[in-house]
Amino acid sequence: MRRVRLPAALDVTAEAVIDEMRVVDSSDELVIDAGDVSRVDAAGMQLAYAVVHAARGRVSWCATSPAFVDAARMLGLAHHLRLED
Repeated sequence: MRRVRLPAALDVTAEAVIDEMRVVDSSDELVIDAGDVSRVDAAGMQLAYAVVHAARGRVSWCATSPAFVDAARMLGLAHHLRLED
């Protein structure tokens, strides 16, 4: 199991998170903490989607902020990110 904590600003400048999430092994379960995210742009959401897709569904969320969930819904990605049943 691998745990990744997303920064408060999940945007194109979040290089450290991008590098950490790029090495996701599809055989590992990935636990993502998005509880501190207060600002997210389309590039940040694309990153989150790419990681969830690469993990082949072996993803769980230990926390999600309202800003993160709202952005995912607005972009039509909440279901794809496994934020909704």
